[in-house]
Formats: sequence, structure tokens, C-alpha cells
Amino acid sequence: MMNKHILLLLFACGFVISQARSQSIVRLYAVRSADGAGQLTDSLHYTYSGNRGGDETSQNSPQFDEYLRYKFIQGSWNPYQRKTNTYSAVSKPLVMLTESPFNSSWRNLERTVYHYDASDFLLGYNQQSWDTINNSWKDFYTDSVVYDSQHNTVLHILINTNGGNGFDFFSKDSMVYDAGNRMTEKYYITWNGSGWDNVFFISYTYDVNNDQVLAFWQSWSGSVWETYSVDSNSYDAQHNLLSGSSYSYNGTGWETSNRYTYTYDAANNMLTELSEVADATLTSWENYNRSTMTYDNNHHVLTRMMELWSGGSWQNSSKQDRVYHSSGKEILVTNFYWSNSQWTPSVKFETVLDINNLGQYQNSYAYQSGNWQLTQASENWFQIVAGIHENNFNGGSIAFPNPAQNQFQIRLNSPVPGPASCSLYDEAGRLAARQNIILTACDQVISWSRAALLNGVYFYTIQWQGGKAEGKVLLH
Repeated sequence: MMNKHILLLLFACGFVISQARSQSIVRLYAVRSADGAGQLTDSLHYTYSGNRGGDETSQNSPQFDEYLRYKFIQGSWNPYQRKTNTYSAVSKPLVMLTESPFNSSWRNLERTVYHYDASDFLLGYNQQSWDTINNSWKDFYTDSVVYDSQHNTVLHILINTNGGNGFDFFSKDSMVYDAGNRMTEKYYITWNGSGWDNVFFISYTYDVNNDQVLAFWQSWSGSVWETYSVDSNSYDAQHNLLSGSSYSYNGTGWETSNRYTYTYDAANNMLTELSEVADATLTSWENYNRSTMTYDNNHHVLTRMMELWSGGSWQNSSKQDRVYHSSGKEILVTNFYWSNSQWTPSVKFETVLDINNLGQYQNSYAYQSGNWQLTQASENWFQIVAGIHENNFNGGSIAFPNPAQNQFQIRLNSPVPGPASCSLYDEAGRLAARQNIILTACDQVISWSRAALLNGVYFYTIQWQGGKAEGKVLLH
């Protein structure tokens, strides 16, 4: 049994925290300096519903329902930003709203409003900012799309609203397609303040396997289209790019520019990438650099080595080694450079996963004086809380760090103030520790000292009048 427990308040109680609808992911984030003196800096909360799902990297994606962010400033947590998304019946984003804190509440900051046709194809969106003087939304950017009968994009227009003082066209792309819905022409046009100006035009050619083999570029001189450059590609039967060459037009003829050549193994993994540049006469190719890759059985890149062409032969230049977790996630990247006839470490990036295979620790190192020196460390704690509904709140919680060594904390979204108990059980269901706490009306942290607990998985239960929260933590 533990005899010392610390109860810490986490967030400002004056703020209303939205409750999760169906599934929430809570993320706590910290950046620590090389001496380890850095402190917890950010707390991120994601809420999802339905089958849209989500993961720890979804804050910039219109797939979450709500995203709350807090910053740790001068010893306390302070609300920083809230994003709220609404969706159509088929999970198309309708409005993405961003708010900032103001007088213990949230104030509109900006939003994106999406528009669709009857077939749920995106017609465009408006980005708007909140006018605090007139308490109204103002457009500052508009994106619109026009489709043909096959739903190919034939017109794409970007509009700058000149700070809400009237529409000011910015640019538009116009596309043409063949009977096979392959883009054959693309025009890029910009607005000069009173009319449209041509900029460039591209025509595309395809082979019998529908791979693009030619891209012919022309620029607008002010009165006529002038040849600019051409890109030429070739492919194998599996649609792997075998070579890509670029040529520039000098007014009378074609000059070589650059060329890439690729090779693949039987599983279509790229093995080599050869880069060539134009020689002094601009009529033929000469080697520039070459990359060689190796893979594991899951087609993950293990090693990428680059060589430079010098003195008529290939010379080692740099190398990158990668290590993966059994879940397939990348956990270690190490960069080397070639010096004194050997590979010398340069920098490395390490990710330590928690028991849910989410990135808990992300560390950066530099190789100095024969040793790895920590340059930056970030700490992330995630917890997926399922089965929480607006009208039946059971209390979301997160244990961090997880796995833990000497101590850990449980962050709790407490629904009502009052007494509660927090219990730990081992894998056999035996009570290992318990403490009595007082819940407040805001989020808080319950800190545990490991004391005499053995290594293993522990299940915690926090119970209060009318509800409870559950989870697990790994001690090692």
C-alpha cells in the first residue's frame, strides 16, 4: 500500500471543458532541454465520434470533432486554443471552427466553411476571420472547384478577398481531359487586378498503360505561347518509374538538364536512384549522385546510402539507417557521413512507444567527441478513452508516463466535485494500492509513488458518486 499521494490541479477551473462524444484521445506533450530541465508544456485533447476514428497526429485533419489545447505558463495550465468540426451525414466536413480564450470563455478566431454538390463532391470552401468590432465573419480566402460530367476538375479558382474589403481574384487553373479521364492540358492563369494573364501551359501524353510519358511546358510571352521545357518518363510493366529526363529549350534547340534512373527488386521496392546532370556541352549526361536502398521483409527502408561521382568513380557521401518496431512504426533513424575512410555518426532520432504503440518519447541526439549528446527530448502521453457519451459521462482519464518506472500520474476529467477513491489492481485482480481523494469540478492529476509495487500491468479504477473511470498502466 502507498502512504504518500499528491493531488495536483491541472487546468483552470473557470473554463468549460466539452465532454467526449464517443472516443477521445488525450495527449500531454513536453519538450525538455539536453539537461532534462524542461517542463511539461502542452496538453492536447482530441474527441472523435462515429467511425471517423483518429490518431495522435490528427490535429490538422478535419476528422476530429473537437481539439483542445492548453499551455503550461508560469506554473499553471492555461487554455490556448479550441477547434471544433461539424460534419454532414456522410462524414464530410462542413465547418472547422477555431477559437481562442477570452474572459474565461472561448471567442471566435477563424473558420473554414465547406460547400458540396448533390453528389457530395467538394465545390469549394471559404476561410473566414472573426471581426471583433462588428461581431461578424469576414471572408479572407475562397477556393472553388468546377467539375465535368465525369467529376474531373476542370476549373480551380483561388480568391483573395482583400481583407474582407471585396473579392480580389488570385489565380485559376483550367484543365482538359480525354475520353479516358486523363488530364491532357493544364493552364495556369493569374489575376493582374483587372483581368486574367496567362502564365504557363502544360500538355500531357500517355502510353498504352496510362502512364504519363511526356509533359510539354510552354510559357506566355505576352502575346504567344513559347516552348519552355519538356519532361520525359519511362515505366516498366508494373508502372514503376524507370527514368525521368528534363530538357530545356534555348530558342533553337533542346539542351539536356537532368535525368534520374531507377531500379527495383521483384517486390517493386526501389533499389537504386541514379542522378545525372548535363555535361559542359549541354548535349549529354554525366553522373552526379547515386542512392542505394535496402529493405526488411515488410518493405520498410532499412538503409539508404548516397554516393557522389568524383574523379571518375563513386565516393561514399552519407548514409541513413532505420529501425522499426514490430507494429511497423519507425523508432530509430541514424544519419552518418563518410570521413577518413569510415562511416561517422552525425545525428539520430529516437521514438519510444508506449503500450498502445503510440510515440511516448521522441529524442534527438548529436554525435560529439565520440559520444551521443541529447539535444532535445519531447514526451507524449496518450490514452484512448472509449464509451464516453455526452449524456452519460463516465469520466475520461489518462495514465502517464506509460510505461512508468518510479512514479506515474493519472489525469482525470472529473464530472462533479466530491469524494472519490482511486484503486490499483494487479493482473490477478488483487488490490495493490488505494487512496481517497477529493474531486474538483475541473481536470486534475492524481500522482502516485511506485513504492513497493512490482513490475507488471496494473489496472486502476477511480470511483465517485454516479460514475467511474478505468484504465491501465505498465510498471517496469
